[in-house]
Amino acid sequence: MEEELRMQIYEEIVRHIFMRSDVFLVCRWCENANKDNMTEEYRKEAYHNFYKKVKAGKIANRQTIQKWFGIGGRALPRRSQLIDMAFVLGMGAEELNEYLHYGISEHGLQINDYEECIIWYCLEHKIKREHCDEMILFFEKHCDFQIYPRQTSRTEELLEQYKKVKKEDEEQFLQWMYQNRELFKGYSLQVYRCYQNIVSETLKYFRHDVQKLLKRNLVEIGYNGENDLAASDEVQQIRQYLKNLLRRKNCDISKERIDEIRYLTNIVYAKKDKIHDYLNEVYLFDSSTKRKKKNALKKEIEDELKLADAKYVSELLNVAEQKQRMMNLKMKLSAKRETGKKITVAEEKQYKVENQRFRLIKRADILIPLQYVAGKRYQNEYPVEEIPYNREKAKSMFVDMADNILALCDMRGLDEKYALDFVLLECYGEEEIYFMSEVLEENE
Repeated sequence: MEEELRMQIYEEIVRHIFMRSDVFLVCRWCENANKDNMTEEYRKEAYHNFYKKVKAGKIANRQTIQKWFGIGGRALPRRSQLIDMAFVLGMGAEELNEYLHYGISEHGLQINDYEECIIWYCLEHKIKREHCDEMILFFEKHCDFQIYPRQTSRTEELLEQYKKVKKEDEEQFLQWMYQNRELFKGYSLQVYRCYQNIVSETLKYFRHDVQKLLKRNLVEIGYNGENDLAASDEVQQIRQYLKNLLRRKNCDISKERIDEIRYLTNIVYAKKDKIHDYLNEVYLFDSSTKRKKKNALKKEIEDELKLADAKYVSELLNVAEQKQRMMNLKMKLSAKRETGKKITVAEEKQYKVENQRFRLIKRADILIPLQYVAGKRYQNEYPVEEIPYNREKAKSMFVDMADNILALCDMRGLDEKYALDFVLLECYGEEEIYFMSEVLEENE
């Protein structure tokens, strides 16, 4: 991406007031405020209105809550803090979901997470947080702690059942949960599969592009391989050809270029996909330096932008196994507490470590690679050498794909009022498609 275009996007971002968590909260808690007239006075009024209502609930310290409203800095409320807020304010599940969707750009309450299912029931029945925690503990104590959640997507079925059982009393509700305990995986399989498919499709397009580049390079250095060779034989033949080139006394091909062709060969003929390739293609992540520097544009969207690294992506792709370990360990500890046995420091530490490794897939985790996939899909279906680039058609393909997948994942659809969405849509330039990796590229 040309620096001029990146600066245009940056200037547009600076010119706009985008919907962020602090703007959302100020608009909710100050009657006269909207995102276009965000004054310090309105921020303070909204904060005082909110703090008066939640002070007794101790959902966070005063300074943190001030930062939620953009006073003295900025801080994003955690999911757990918004859930605590909902109990303190007597919200229903629907209102809490608005804060989750539009305030912090996360998915709504998950019916297939046993804790959030109980929270959902308690909010609708105006049950206090303390008693809600007792219900969660009761379920854990009486549930087989070595359960193996069924790895099938049953969200719609659970929701339909919940609509009927939510009218029942607490005992019957918990009995229903116990009878269906194998369906409470603790995460959305739908979201997980969407993310997994996007990562796979990203790597498919990446390998295809690298394969074309390798083929072009091999032709240029005079390599003519045999047809219909098995992949293992083909890669061996390429490597041998490159080795022979280096042995020549008067080789006019530099060692640097041969090393580059070897690198491309390793990518194309790798036995399995590598997370590093995914990161480098989508986020321009440099694993050798693990650079933390942000360009100016990156700073403007950092609230919504999650810059992934190999550890982060690996944890997302292993969410099922990780959540199962967490659930089984937590239920084991609950069973020990029930019988009066002491929880050891090592057991507490183990649970803390397992909990830190568990990551819910965020909206940005889906949207950023999806913009890459949509762009590549458009380029494949409408090759520029055959059909002139059509900005609106390309953008529309991304918007349709994004809104469908976000709806499946119970996340808000694309909305240019949010900075990340705005930047992703601005990547569809007048003459070509740009990718977020180009937007995120560091200035030299």
